[in-house]
Amino acid sequence: MRSSVSVILSSPIPDSNMSHPDYEQTAHDHAAILVLVKHTGEQSKHKSVGRILERVSRVSQTKVTDCSGVPRDISARFVRDYPVENNDWGDYQTHRRLLGLITVGESLDLFESILILIYSICAPIGKYDTQTELNELCRVHESLKVKYSSTLYDSRCVLIGPPESEPSSFPTPSNFKARALRYHDGEACVQLEGQITEFLSSLFWVLESKRLERSREKVDKVCKYHATT
Repeated sequence: MRSSVSVILSSPIPDSNMSHPDYEQTAHDHAAILVLVKHTGEQSKHKSVGRILERVSRVSQTKVTDCSGVPRDISARFVRDYPVENNDWGDYQTHRRLLGLITVGESLDLFESILILIYSICAPIGKYDTQTELNELCRVHESLKVKYSSTLYDSRCVLIGPPESEPSSFPTPSNFKARALRYHDGEACVQLEGQITEFLSSLFWVLESKRLERSREKVDKVCKYHATT
């Protein structure tokens, strides 16, 4: 008994880099595009954040016609947290690859503001009133892209600007490489669902092109045998 206890006590600390269990995953999620929905910022209005997330979740199903003219169903799975360690297992279990990212948060100076970032995957949405706030939203977006850079394929940045100004009056930083979708007010983003649908479609085409490349590689590596007489 003492020897067993001593073995337990002397055991090494569990590896923090190990994969974390995902108890909410189902068999259907193995065919879905994984998208992280994460809150950012130090303040949160749960009702406002919930409305934005509800709109995003409406785009969990869409259809795309592939290059062969066959309709394909696209499913997206939205998760609220996803450790980078789980993403590292994507080489062995492709459904664990984080292809999209959505962050929801608020500006420190505007208690009523909502910011969203979404990334295939990432595509952010953020509210700003000054050039400094816009630069910070872009910086956060790029840092999240770096964090999941091993699997992200595409990104969108939805930016909510002040209602009295033109969307282009605040330029994005030169090091900001995402595609920006700019609006005046978060509640009036009437094209949000359509643009997220387009975003998921772009992810599908990236995955489809990679699948076709893999299929051609397999054909090139097949050994050809010739019969001799």
